[in-house]
Amino acid sequence: MLPTPGAALRQILTLGLAPASWERARFPGLPAVGNFESQLFEPDKWKPDYPNPAFISRLPDDDYWAAKQVMAFTDDDIRAIVETARFTDVRSTEYIAATLANRRNKIGQTFFSKVLPLDHFRVENDDLLFDDLAVQYGFHSPRNYEVQWGAFNNTQQKLDPIPTARSTHLPSETSQAAVGSYFSADIHVMGEPFKTVSVYLRKEVNSYRVVGIDRL
Repeated sequence: MLPTPGAALRQILTLGLAPASWERARFPGLPAVGNFESQLFEPDKWKPDYPNPAFISRLPDDDYWAAKQVMAFTDDDIRAIVETARFTDVRSTEYIAATLANRRNKIGQTFFSKVLPLDHFRVENDDLLFDDLAVQYGFHSPRNYEVQWGAFNNTQQKLDPIPTARSTHLPSETSQAAVGSYFSADIHVMGEPFKTVSVYLRKEVNSYRVVGIDRL
């Protein structure tokens, strides 16, 4: 990982006497593992050795998507992958599996905190349901959500709020609307209005289909 400008300046001003963070890392002393650890790993400060335009221009929702893929690996998945290396020392297998699991958790906790990590949207019994991945993975305690519904004109890209609809239950306007009508639900946690997920639904003949998701 390349040093940050601040870290480089610190080294210059202290004539290289100030220890870098990686110098405080504790490694296992296993030849097959090398200098690999998770305690000092900071996902949001990690940088590749060579600049990557896609990495540099990524947005919080890109980080969220990537973290979601990483979190999909269970402890058993990680162990199965590590075991394919067939280390002769079982301590190497144990250490690498545990370190990767810790890094996975740090990635999820870090990037799920930067957006409202709601996912798996669906409509059941006229309720908009979703999973809060931060709660699901134990990074956050259960929380309450506020919802603002609106009728969405997909042609004109115009939103007409439905002031009386404030819960996850679909407003009565949805049942009265024609097939093909669009609705939106802006969801945020109570007390945190700046992290919002907007979900767009299209009314089908006998159901509602999720057709779009925006994260702010």
